[in-house]
Amino acid sequence: MTVQEKRAWINVAVFALTLGIFLTVLYFGGFRRSLGTLGFLGLLVLNPYTWCSSYLYRRSKKSRPGMFMDERDISIQQKSKLIALQAIFAVFVFVWAALWATDRLHDMISIDRVMALPLAGLFLFILVESIATLVQYTQGK
Repeated sequence: MTVQEKRAWINVAVFALTLGIFLTVLYFGGFRRSLGTLGFLGLLVLNPYTWCSSYLYRRSKKSRPGMFMDERDISIQQKSKLIALQAIFAVFVFVWAALWATDRLHDMISIDRVMALPLAGLFLFILVESIATLVQYTQGK
């Protein structure tokens, strides 16, 4: 399993864990309390450790010194980022159109919504990129 695959699996697992906890708290505690569970997305900070551990393992193994990613890995990474950017753009346009449609009667958009959009976009980018990476690796095997 490559480093990108490990990173993608960790991302998908963190998102699945967070979604499961969010829906559970939403069912039992309501919407306000369930927003606190989104802090579990902080577990995405574990990704650099997968990179470091894989690098140190390869270095101690002395197999293919200096080889961290081959052409296939780089191609998959570029395609995954492109797919994620396209998804972000489509969602970005849809969300701003929806905000305009719902808040145009008040002549303003809430600053809370505007401030939450970049963070939501980042999380969506990470999730779509991870799923696209996993799909491309499974197609290649």
